[in-house]
Amino acid sequence: MSSDLKKVSFAEVVSRLELGIVNQVSDLDSLYVQNLILSDLMSDVLMVGHDVDLLVTSLATDQSIRTASIMDMSGVIIVNGKEVTENMRALAEELGINLFSSHHSKYHAGCLLYDLQEGR
Repeated sequence: MSSDLKKVSFAEVVSRLELGIVNQVSDLDSLYVQNLILSDLMSDVLMVGHDVDLLVTSLATDQSIRTASIMDMSGVIIVNGKEVTENMRALAEELGINLFSSHHSKYHAGCLLYDLQEGR
């Protein structure tokens, strides 16, 4: 998403998307999202650069957590109602990644995030 969109707190994201909190390592009211990526291809995520705060993916594996850590992201949302494993939760805790789950599709989550950043 474009960097001209407003920053929103992770707390606002959790509320708007009705996210399940799997692992919380930060105060969600003081942690902000401005740039995010929606992808299941971690190789594409790695090509984006290091100015991304949040990964939205349906890839419910350790790979998504490791990729977020490499990219110095603050959080990962696992969408499509996919089960987040205990291994993923433990790895997110170890690597300092906020981990969330969502029943929304990746597309719908992206639309909700865009609307939130647009102030709608």
